[in-house]
Amino acid sequence: MSENTGTPGYKGRKRGDIVFRRAAVEHSGSGLKIHAHLSEGNGDKAEDFGLALDSIVATAERIGHPLERVLVRMDGKHGNVPWFTACRERKVPFVTRLNRTKLYDDPEVLDRLRTDTFHLVEDSGCGPQRSAADLGVLTLEASPRTRRPDGTKYDPIEVRVVACIFPKNGPAKRGRNIDGWEVELFAVDLPADRWPAPEAITGYYGRNGQENRFAQEDREYGIDRIVSYHLPGQELATLVGLSQWNHDVVHGFEQNPPPAKVPVQHLRQAVVDERVPEAWPRDPVITKLLGKLDWSAMFTGPRAGWSFDATSGDVLCSDGRRLGLTTVRPPGDGPRTGIIFRRPKGGCEDCPDRAGCLRTARIDASKHAEFSVDAEIAEALRARLARTRRKTDEPRTQLGAVVEVPGPRAVRDALFLPARARQLHRALFARATLRVEVDNPVTTPTLTLLAEDTADRQRRRKTWEQNVARHTLPETARVTLEIACHHDLRGWLGGGESRDTGVGGLV
Repeated sequence: MSENTGTPGYKGRKRGDIVFRRAAVEHSGSGLKIHAHLSEGNGDKAEDFGLALDSIVATAERIGHPLERVLVRMDGKHGNVPWFTACRERKVPFVTRLNRTKLYDDPEVLDRLRTDTFHLVEDSGCGPQRSAADLGVLTLEASPRTRRPDGTKYDPIEVRVVACIFPKNGPAKRGRNIDGWEVELFAVDLPADRWPAPEAITGYYGRNGQENRFAQEDREYGIDRIVSYHLPGQELATLVGLSQWNHDVVHGFEQNPPPAKVPVQHLRQAVVDERVPEAWPRDPVITKLLGKLDWSAMFTGPRAGWSFDATSGDVLCSDGRRLGLTTVRPPGDGPRTGIIFRRPKGGCEDCPDRAGCLRTARIDASKHAEFSVDAEIAEALRARLARTRRKTDEPRTQLGAVVEVPGPRAVRDALFLPARARQLHRALFARATLRVEVDNPVTTPTLTLLAEDTADRQRRRKTWEQNVARHTLPETARVTLEIACHHDLRGWLGGGESRDTGVGGLV
């Protein structure tokens, strides 16, 4: 029964009624699998994650690799304090998306986005050209309802926050679209002098190549097929398949090992992203509040032909010149309050409507436009402006500075091609022929009408030992294996010389 394979749970894109979860760890550079196990249903996320991390630590210790030179890349579901804590407790560095949606509206974060310098991320050529910047070191606290398995609280944890941006029309697939740019925040537990912001983002998106390998597992080795309707049997089949994957990669490497000379790291060259507009981004909270107003009713009379830009929160005059919100009038007794938009000093000198729009003859005068709006929205705008201008006593998000200076050499990804190694090893068997000859002298069986015992008469299922004895060849039998193959396969098999197996056969 399939119920023995898993339990009901989240079906995902597979749309199955019975679900089991496979937790796997793959080494990025070599493509080798270092851990895999199956769990019923959606599994125990904390336990599965801990087992995966423990396998990473054990592998690093076994090969003598320093843990500080390990990088665990995780998807966004691991972007919270429990997962960060699990990595820190094992001293394993990590990079993942940061699951803190409120930070996208936080005035301190928005201020860092405006003042930090964004540098281009290395372009893979198959997606948007991203850029990245360090926002600072942030102390994160777990939700009061988030507890360890033993019921205790998680301690606050400090993480380095990196922002990744690129131009975006429409809603963001990840993160948030802020003023025409998709913004993603990442938790990066790596030293900034060795992993500056652009290279940390490149390291994270290296996961895309590993996603392709998961598809290769299914296509080449059939890992996603149901082999057993019992979870231990399915897990055994999975481990056998992944072990075969490792076997093919390793032996492909042995057939054609790369040169011993290590490739030279290229020099680090930081390139400023000149596409980022000055004073970007505008405050998304103010923009959202302004979007609730009925602008069509306010653009009448002398302001017919004016418009509101819902993306930036600006008001555009009939000549297309932008005015931004600067002031909210003090609250009065009525249901309406005035809000003031201002055009920066100058900029209206050549406007054909200047005479009917400005009341002053000064050439460099700034344009003001006041609108009467609902007092409740005006009060929310006033509070937000006060917070962004630091005129309130409300606690502010503390972002510590990142002061490390990057070194001269850039991080370089592994150049080894594990798929080629697998193909190279499998090619050994492409034109090989295996001939098996069994010489088993036939003996006349003794006819008997009596069963050996009650179990034999009832034809009960035999044990493993009984089946082995049943199919064991007599000592007089001879088994000959003949392999016709390329000399490369002959060498891999040990020269292809005939040899006595010592169990009544020749190989």
